[in-house]
Formats: sequence, C-alpha cells, structure tokens
Amino acid sequence: MSAGFPLHNYNIKSGSPLRGKGEEGADIGLNESLSVAAVSAQSSGGLGQLASSLTQAHNDLDNFFGSPAPAPAPAPAPAPVQAPPPMADAPWAITETIILTEDALNFSFMGADILPASFPVLDDIANSLAYHTSVRVEIAGHTDNQGDDDFNKTLSLNRARAVVAYFVSKGVDRDRLVARGYGMERPLDSNETESGRASNRRVEIVPLW
Repeated sequence: MSAGFPLHNYNIKSGSPLRGKGEEGADIGLNESLSVAAVSAQSSGGLGQLASSLTQAHNDLDNFFGSPAPAPAPAPAPAPVQAPPPMADAPWAITETIILTEDALNFSFMGADILPASFPVLDDIANSLAYHTSVRVEIAGHTDNQGDDDFNKTLSLNRARAVVAYFVSKGVDRDRLVARGYGMERPLDSNETESGRASNRRVEIVPLW
C-alpha cells in the first residue's frame, strides 16, 4: 500500500456481481468490479490509475443499464398526389348552351317519348357529363306557340324530364341535372313560319356555374 491511502475494510463477495459489503455488513452500494478496481488502484499507488479505473467502472455501469433510446426519425413527408393526365380521347366539356332542335332530338307527336333516332346525340352528351363530373346542367324544354300556354309548359317540362331520365339511365348523377319547362315563353325565331316554329320546338342543355 502507498502512503496516504488508508486501507478500507471492503468485504468483496466474489459470488455477488452487484453488491459489496462494508463494516458490520453495511450495504455501500458498489458493484464488485468497481470495488476491485479501486482497491487495485490503491495498491499500485497511482492517482491517475485510480481515476482511470473509476471512469471505466462508470462506463461499465452505463453499458449495463443501457443508454437512452434515440429519438425516432421524423416520418418522411408524403409524396404529392399527381393528377392523371387528360385522356387523349376524353369527351368534350359542355361550356356553352347546346341547342337540340327536331333535327337532333325528336319526341313522339304531342308527347314526351324520345324517339330512338335521337339516342346517339344524347349518348354523346351523357358521355361528356359522365367524364366531367363537376359540370351541372339545366335541361330546358321549349315549344312553339301552337296550342294552349299551360299545355305547352307541361309538354316542355315533360320533355325536359325525359332527357334527364335518359342521362340518369346512362350513369349521370341526378343531382347534377335540373329540368325546366318554358313552353312558348322564349322563342328563338318567329312563330309566323313553319321553319321558325320548328326552331322554337327544342331542348337546350345549359351549363350551370
């Protein structure tokens, strides 16, 4: 033993890896490796070796109990969703009023049954509505001035409703379609000629914004 270092009465029990005992069995809370390292350093007489041994013992304790878990890395930001490119053969969008006269859309005489010859043009419009799902339209029915005003209003409304029903049968949402009948109130041409009256008997597809 070197001078200046008193002999401590450490009772190290080699069978216990965690605890040592002091005088009268007092628990001094040292593990065996720390106590042995301290005594070894005292016997060698070097303060530097003692400090080194204590540092090593402290590191051993850290390794035994483990270091704090590192903070989790932040989750990566989700990649922005890319809108699909427009189809090369996408249907045209309805951006202005489409006027369907008897040349394109025809009904039964004095009735609201759509004749089969009119299906292709209605299918074309239905395809546009099915593709451009943000578009809402008014289906407006019109007549010439032949007949009673109330009758013409009812007839024009029923024809507009028939067109709405056809679009719905093709998969268009009913909430995007509005049916209105104007009768003879809004002529496009003079009702004094047959050609003028034919122009006034029509259905209009009007985009709503």
